[in-house]
Order: sequence, then C-alpha cells, then structure tokens
Amino acid sequence: MEESTLPPQSRDASKVSLINLPIEIKLMIIDILAKQYDGWFYSRETHDDLKGIAHSSRVFYQLCFRPRVFYATISLDPSLIELFKLGGLLEHHDGDIRSLQLNHVPLSYADENISDGHENSICWLRTGIQALPLFSTIRILYIAYGVPNVIERNAFFAILRVLAPLQALTVLRFHVTVHYNRLYQTYQDIYSNLSSTNQQFLGEEIHPNEVEAHMAEHLPNFTFPKLESLHISLAGAGQYELDLPTPHPEQGRFYHKLLMATPRISTLEIKWIDIEPIPHDHETPQNLDQKLTILDSIPLDTIFPHTNRLEIETSNSRISRDFEKIVTLFPNLKYLTIKLPTGTLLTNQWEFNSTLHQPIRKLKKLQYLILPWPRSLERGSYSMRGLTHMCHEWHKTDTPYLHSITFCGEKFPYSDYST
Repeated sequence: MEESTLPPQSRDASKVSLINLPIEIKLMIIDILAKQYDGWFYSRETHDDLKGIAHSSRVFYQLCFRPRVFYATISLDPSLIELFKLGGLLEHHDGDIRSLQLNHVPLSYADENISDGHENSICWLRTGIQALPLFSTIRILYIAYGVPNVIERNAFFAILRVLAPLQALTVLRFHVTVHYNRLYQTYQDIYSNLSSTNQQFLGEEIHPNEVEAHMAEHLPNFTFPKLESLHISLAGAGQYELDLPTPHPEQGRFYHKLLMATPRISTLEIKWIDIEPIPHDHETPQNLDQKLTILDSIPLDTIFPHTNRLEIETSNSRISRDFEKIVTLFPNLKYLTIKLPTGTLLTNQWEFNSTLHQPIRKLKKLQYLILPWPRSLERGSYSMRGLTHMCHEWHKTDTPYLHSITFCGEKFPYSDYST
C-alpha cells in the first residue's frame, strides 16, 4: 500500500484555510451540522461528528458563542450534555450562552414495553435538568417534557429544586404534556420500575396535602427576582378517568407555585388544552377544574401589580365566568387575550353576558383586548351590531385607553341575535 504523497505542509495548509474562511461560511457549516441533528432523532455518526468538532476545533464554538447573538442559544439533548460535561464546550462558552432549550424524548404509549418508555422519558428529563448548573448565567430557559399523570407532581417539584439557583432568569417557558392513558395507574406502579437514579430524582410520592410541607423543607425561599416573562403550557393527552371521584386534572393545583415565585413578572401566558378532548357523550364533571387551574390556586389577597400582559388559552369556555379573578390578580393589565383552541369552538360556547364581562371594565389601563367570538349552541353567534355597541360603551365610560377589541375564532354560520 502506497503512502500518501501529500506533503505535511499541504495538510496543515488545508486546516489553516478552513480556519481562515469568511465567518459567514463557518456559520453555514455549523448550520448544516445543526440541521443534521434536530434534537429528536440522532445517530452515533452525528454524535461523533459533533464531538470531534467540539474537541478538535475551538474556532467553531468560539464562533457559535461570540460573533452572533443568535448563536448564544443552545438546544440541549443527551449527547450535547455529555460534551459539556467532558469539557469539550464548557471552556469556550465562558458565560456567553443566554438561552437554553431542553429537548425531550416524546412519551409514547404505543411501545410494547411501556416501562422502558417511562424510564427513557424520565432519564432524558433528569439528564437535561441536572445539566442546568453548567449554565448558571442563562437568561432564557425553555423546558418541555411529557409525563404520566400520576408522576406529574413529583416531576414538577424535582425540576423546581434544580431551577431555584438560576437567579439570572428573565424568561421561563414551561411546557408539560400530561398523559392520562393508563386507567387506575398509581405512582408506585411507575416508580417501582424505574432505575435507582431516576427514583432518586423523582423522590417518594408527594401527595396533594404535602405540597406546602415539601415547599417549606426543600424550597423555603424559592423566587426568581429578575423573571419578567413566564409561559406555562399544560396539555392533556388521552382520555380522562371520568369514573373516578376526583379526576386527575385536579393535580394542576400546584403549578401556581411557579407564578408565586415571580414578584416582578410583566408578561404571563397560560395555556391549558386537551390534545384528546373529553368525548362528547360524557358530561364534563363539575370538579374537573380546567378553566383557571393555575390562577384559582393563588391566595385571594395576592396581586401582581407589574403584570401588564396576560394571555390565556384554554379548552374550557367556562373561563368567561372568571373575569373577576383575573381583574383582582392583575389590576394593571394593558393587554388581555383569551383564546379557545381550534377544535373546541363548535362544542363550547362563549357567553355574551354584560354581567359576566362587567369586571373587564375595571381594568382602567387596558389598551388591547382579544376575546373569542361570542356564541351560543342554541342560538348561534352574536351580531356585529351588539358587539360594536358594547365596545363603544366600554371605551366611553370605563376604559379610556382601550384602542382595540378583537373577537377571534370561528363563528356559527347563522345568528338569531339582533342586538
């Protein structure tokens, strides 16, 4: 076998020429690698490529973290977490990472071995969360994960315990998909089949009446003093256990702890939707509190005076009866948005009732208001004339700064209302 005739200096020259490429070309190379690795599916080859770049060419990661602001965002998954732990990247970012996204493995109930699915999903979540101390200077954090409903509470507090030291956070986006597919499944059913590492991460089951004691012991001074924007998105997947005395969605009464730790928050987005809604032939249980699960759990004497923007999206139109709660908690709102997701518009109704909407008129600083199009299953949508009259009346008497009222979403194809 013949030895290569390429002179050593030529090989060195090729490396130098790569380093000396225009910065735009270097960033294009990084883009190509990033697109090969999308955070959901990865190959060993792609992992090795990224690891090789991280350990052999400092210039690439120096490019990522310094010359371009938008490269200060990292999307973490297991292989990249390992790279940071190995020191391949940590020495290069030097506190320049400002935005972090924790990817997750989707939890599928189609797997033949559901225990392995739980183990893998929780392992991904734990690995990402426990890597957060490597990025103590991040300002923006996005966390997305899916869990079975019976371990929802423990997973939430396991995350909070790690988040607590991140005092520099200004934006936090929290997306949780809760799976209700397994009827009568208990916490121990899942916990007993997990690895010891994942068991230690979740801890012993936290019961509803133990939340306050758990907070006092493990998170006594939990707060994000600089947080300005909070997004909490809760999605329910699978059929609810409608035959149980207390349906599992009641577990949602602990997410408000996150909101209570943000004294200076200016923007709040809350999303609570059903990926697979309750069947039409089942009557929605009265104790199934989906409308303002987070806000309803906040003590009555609490006020968020710095919040000027609130957006709520919910699968349950009964939120139209809770404007008084919104006005009490957020008296200085300038932007208020209420949305019903597509798919609920023809099964839910949004009442047009001057008494129910009356609290909105107390928001003296309100400038922009977005509401679902008012409609009734029995009589169809309301006419534009009635809505116009209401808007003029609000602006004239109570909300002088109101610039815009938008009614969004589908309307029924007919209307019996003339006022």
